[in-house]
Order: sequence, then structure tokens, then C-alpha cells
Amino acid sequence: MRHHVTVTQGLQGRPDEQGRPDQQGRPDQQGRPGQPARPGLPGRSEQQRAIGTLLRRLQVHGDHIVSVFASTHGVHHTDLSALIHIMDAEAQGAPLTASELQDRLNLTSGATTAVIDRLERLNHATRSRDSADRRKVHLHHSEEAREVGQEFFAPLGMLTAEVLDAFTPEEVDVVIRFLELLTDAYEQHGTTLAKSP
Repeated sequence: MRHHVTVTQGLQGRPDEQGRPDQQGRPDQQGRPGQPARPGLPGRSEQQRAIGTLLRRLQVHGDHIVSVFASTHGVHHTDLSALIHIMDAEAQGAPLTASELQDRLNLTSGATTAVIDRLERLNHATRSRDSADRRKVHLHHSEEAREVGQEFFAPLGMLTAEVLDAFTPEEVDVVIRFLELLTDAYEQHGTTLAKSP
């Protein structure tokens, strides 16, 4: 039977061969009190560097795949980002308004309108007025956009499933938590940058 070492186990500090305190503040093998974890510790720095390198590689390959999709289907990279925001918001049961999409893309009102117009001309997105407040216009992805996206990205989904099969459910839970927290951190930093003069 294959044995798994979870990510949390990999991140936990352990006493070294000399019995020095670990990185989690637990006593060492000789009973001495440990020191609380601090940023910049050698072990964690190496892990952070490795994660940073892998995330950059993943982003480069992901950007290439997205660029191929965009050029194949005649959409701008920004248009595809907008469509992804629209689809994700709908999946969560909260369709975006044009102003909300503008905030997500960090564009001007005019540029956001141009993006929505292009998506509509390509039959990838539609507008609809809120039944309770006719002043609000919600954005929706089309069935055609969903089908095109599924066809193109289905192989990537299969590859992702194959990778996940190498991990236990507990390990996957740790990965999900890490990605959720990292995504939130990136989103907050992006918002901060957008507000900077």
C-alpha cells in the first residue's frame, strides 16, 4: 500500500538531530521550550521559494493555454477574463452587474462597456435587467460560451483529475485551503494596487 505524507506534515517543524526547537513552538527532544514560528526561518523560506517558482511556472503555462483559446475563438485576453468572472459569479448565484465587472477587471466604464459589447457580438454573453430594480443590468454567459469552453478545457480538466488521483482526500483538502487563502491574499493585494495613485 502506498504511504502518503500530507502537506501539513511537511509544513510541521520537527526537532533536528541535535534536538533543537522546532518551528512550531513545541518542546524539543530534550524538553527545552520551542520558539514560535517566524517568517524567514530557513526551512519555511525554502518552501516559499519553491512554491513561488512553481506558481510562476503554472501561471506561464496557464497564460499560454488561455492565449491559444483566445486567439482560436477571436476574443481578447481581457474579454476572456471578463467571461470567466461572469461565469464564476453566475455559478455562485450572484450574476455581476457592469459596474461590478468593471471593478473586477480594473477598467474604465467605457472600456468595460466595450468588453461587454464584444462578448455580446460573439454570442458569449448577454445582458438582462433586474426584475426588482430595472436600473440594474446583470451579465450572463451564453450556452454557446459554456459549450465552447468545456470543449477546449476538457482535456485540462482530465489532466487535473489525474494529478488529484495521486493524493489522498485529506491532502487535497490542504491544497484547497492553501489555494483559497492564497487567492484571497492575491485579490486583496490587487485591490490595494488598483487604489494606489
